[in-house]
Amino acid sequence: MSNGRSCVFHNRHHFILYLVMIISRSFAGALVCFSLMFAVSSPCHSACVDKRLPAMAIKDGVAIDKASGLVWRRCIVGTNWNSRKKQCDGEVKGLAQKEALAEARRAGPGWRVPSIQELKSIRLNTCKGPKIDTRTFPNIGASDLGEGMDIWSSTTAISADTFYYLNFSDGSLDFHSDGFNLGVLLVRKK
Repeated sequence: MSNGRSCVFHNRHHFILYLVMIISRSFAGALVCFSLMFAVSSPCHSACVDKRLPAMAIKDGVAIDKASGLVWRRCIVGTNWNSRKKQCDGEVKGLAQKEALAEARRAGPGWRVPSIQELKSIRLNTCKGPKIDTRTFPNIGASDLGEGMDIWSSTTAISADTFYYLNFSDGSLDFHSDGFNLGVLLVRKK
């Protein structure tokens, strides 16, 4: 599997509970998990496989992914890196898609809203806690504007006015209309 996630159902009851989870969640943008001989779609919570942290070189307010060469801003839009305190200061802004794109332009040359594939590259398949390295992205929890740690991507979903986002609380993918307010991380090429 490309996302490194593994689903294991220890008995029939786990599988039935999992089917109930699928029915109660959105199918759009769901992760694909394989279990025994069944292929099901949704985030997997029956078992997990911890993934190694992406190799990042941290330099003050940015983190450079050594594998991809992508440079990530460590702080959610609305906050800025404080080198003295070694933390993000300010207040996270929930932004609509157009506002997120405008913030990226204001951040300077090359900065942009990441694609869903780029966001997935920093997602961790951990058993507990946030699905992102909180040492690299220390204020990701502040992006929880009421529905989880949702971060916009620039990838369109089912129409030109819907975009995928990644929830770093549980690792799930979904999409929303472009006017909905979510958190934003910025990225650029090295």
